[in-house]
Amino acid sequence: PELQSNPSYNYQLFLSRKLTKKHGDDVKAVRLIDPDSELAKSLDITYMAVQEREKNKRLPSGIVRDIKDSGFPGFTMHHHIKLWQDRHIDFSVQNSPWGVKVVNSWYWYDTWFNEVLKYCQENAEHFNWPRPER
Repeated sequence: PELQSNPSYNYQLFLSRKLTKKHGDDVKAVRLIDPDSELAKSLDITYMAVQEREKNKRLPSGIVRDIKDSGFPGFTMHHHIKLWQDRHIDFSVQNSPWGVKVVNSWYWYDTWFNEVLKYCQENAEHFNWPRPER
């Protein structure tokens, strides 16, 4: 614990999935070896612990609310539905980068939120009108 909190012996790696246009361009092979093997003893070893974490999920209403809160008050549920229909999002695909079906509800991942935000930024004139006073 003392070494883990000491910045001299601590660093972080951030790994992300790379999406490419050609199949196979984003493939890297990682071979895990026994740390007690002869091969492991002969290497300059860097240890890494990998911890999976559950992705942040939002209902469609949460996507619309968060996009509005990001400065695009003209963005509505209609625009959200039209956007995923235009992008031909297939909800039957397992391990979709866009979201996941839980029981009977579709939850969108942050990757989709970022895609919607980018779309709104590129088309700001359609969604950036003054928010009405409440």
